[in-house]
Amino acid sequence: MKKRVVVFGAAGFVGSHIIKNLNPELYQVIPLSRQECDLADKNCRAVIEKVVKDRDIVVCAAAKAPAKNLEMLAENVSMISHIAEAVKHKRLSYLLNISSDAIYADAPDKINESSTIAPLNAHGIMHCMREVILEKSLAPVGHLRPTLIYGKDDPHNGYGPNSFIRLAREGRNIELFGQGEEQRDHIYVGDVARLAIAMITQKTQGAVNAVTGKTISFMEIAELAAEATGGKIHITSKPRLGPMPHNGYRAFNNARARSVCPNLQFQDIGAYIGAMVKETV
Repeated sequence: MKKRVVVFGAAGFVGSHIIKNLNPELYQVIPLSRQECDLADKNCRAVIEKVVKDRDIVVCAAAKAPAKNLEMLAENVSMISHIAEAVKHKRLSYLLNISSDAIYADAPDKINESSTIAPLNAHGIMHCMREVILEKSLAPVGHLRPTLIYGKDDPHNGYGPNSFIRLAREGRNIELFGQGEEQRDHIYVGDVARLAIAMITQKTQGAVNAVTGKTISFMEIAELAAEATGGKIHITSKPRLGPMPHNGYRAFNNARARSVCPNLQFQDIGAYIGAMVKETV
């Protein structure tokens, strides 16, 4: 018998990729997007109670992100609270929460799942609160904490691979903050999905950082995109308006991710950028 997987945020960037990667021979997916269940509306609880059944697997990938202020923080906490309240009497098989690496404090060394939790902004506080709320569930709970995600159809056009690829495709120069010297970890959305499915399969409890364990500077990313255009675009810079985010360094240890999914071969960011830019250049 197929296992039922209820996915909140089914139309979102991560949620949709989790669904694409779930084996249809093993899992029956019940996708819930905002159209079927608006988590911002308290009346959604009745919908959730009707849809979710005992022994279901539930994936919480719905969020209004990034949370930029206290109003968005409160709305996201309310959304996850509606889910938690609606399933609290269900005997779930497993609950997977898509969280964020933003819950961690900055550190001079590589961050792991035991590192200090001290969010620095509304987005990190929001995810921290959502984790605490879901921990009260009767089900085994796992939290997947991705770092910066890149991939096709990213709705946020985030500074880095997603934005730089789009600029290169359009023949527009890439403008960096400062010299783009910050070192960050970037992970492909498909790899995040595969880690999520490994956690679902194993019912992994606790936190797993969705990270590659490698860092790359924004300058290097921009150079990869520019090179893929054959020199048709250039890299420029503008002064920073504030201090360098994360003191210019945000690296992770990915030992737990590799233990959860030993066979995962992380997407090479350079190969991905080159392929995506050259599709239209």
